[in-house]
Amino acid sequence: MTKLKNYSILVIGNQNDFLEINGHLKKLKNFEVELLTEITSDKLHAKVFDLYFLKLSPQSKEELKTLIDLNLHTHTTPIIIYSNKYDHQMALKVVGLGASDYVSLDQIDEYSLEKSIFYTIHHSNEIKALLVNKIEAAIQDRLSTTEILASSLAHEIGTPLGIIRGRAEFMQLQTKESSFIQKNLETIISQIDRVSHLINSLLKISNGTDSESSNAYFAQDMIKEVIELLDYEFRKLNINFINDFENSDPTPLGSEVKHFHKVLMNILMNSIQAIQSAKEQGRTEQHSIKITKEIHNDFLRITVSDTGCGIHEAKLKNLFTPVFKTIDFDQNPGFGLAITHRIVESWGGKIEVTSKPDLGTQVSIQLPNKLKTKNISE
Repeated sequence: MTKLKNYSILVIGNQNDFLEINGHLKKLKNFEVELLTEITSDKLHAKVFDLYFLKLSPQSKEELKTLIDLNLHTHTTPIIIYSNKYDHQMALKVVGLGASDYVSLDQIDEYSLEKSIFYTIHHSNEIKALLVNKIEAAIQDRLSTTEILASSLAHEIGTPLGIIRGRAEFMQLQTKESSFIQKNLETIISQIDRVSHLINSLLKISNGTDSESSNAYFAQDMIKEVIELLDYEFRKLNINFINDFENSDPTPLGSEVKHFHKVLMNILMNSIQAIQSAKEQGRTEQHSIKITKEIHNDFLRITVSDTGCGIHEAKLKNLFTPVFKTIDFDQNPGFGLAITHRIVESWGGKIEVTSKPDLGTQVSIQLPNKLKTKNISE
């Protein structure tokens, strides 16, 4: 017989209700129940639970207003609303406001309560799975669009840049007697080459390919290309960037890790946004982002550490779950840690996040430490 998982439940109500609910659940032996006597958004997020039981009185307009303010549709944890006696109108209202179920204490026993809990959690997990699929489809569509736009942009900009560079080289041949003109033309050519290099880096990140024929991608090259594209953001926020890969031996990632650009870009964008939030909160000291590596026999670990605003412990559990809200792609150009997590797992790796509020965050990517020989074009 399969052993049932232990579920943690928070009862938000009074002591008598807690004792009654806990009494039913104790008989089932696979539920851990805690009590909270006051509902506030901060207290709801203070600790991670599998399920909330929230009491509402039919006559209490203030409790109903609090329920609306909590915006249950944005919670990843399902909520069951309960009252002492069944009220049909209240049942309709709370389900419409995003509650997963409604029960009354005068009509439940341990078996009906168990059924409601398991149904609620199962239904919540199904909704999360649907959201993951929906968000992944939207992100894939956005990435495809970005690849097309990047390719078009590279062509439209690359052609006139090539013409300008050619004219500058021609003028160099015509003005050899003037060192002043020669120096300025060299500056023009070098800056055109820099823009061309940035365009090529953008293309590599957008379509996950490399222009050079190789059996593997190297961390140093990919990190360098991403950093060059984010250089303006680092300078704008006065972020000290530390790169342990800069002067180290080439580190192969394997030919299948062609989207490492995108993963790293997303993680670094999150770090930049976290540092910006920290500055807005008054932490104006020198901030930094650091990339380090650890090479072991079986795996390679790449860690991005920042000194940003950090993440509260209660939110870390759902960090790889898409949030229950509409994604604003204009404000969030990355594709989120949920998709980053799936990409890294597809490589046979894993991603871990540790964080402390007001101190910063560390995101570690662990990849198999072996050189793949698959063709890069596959």
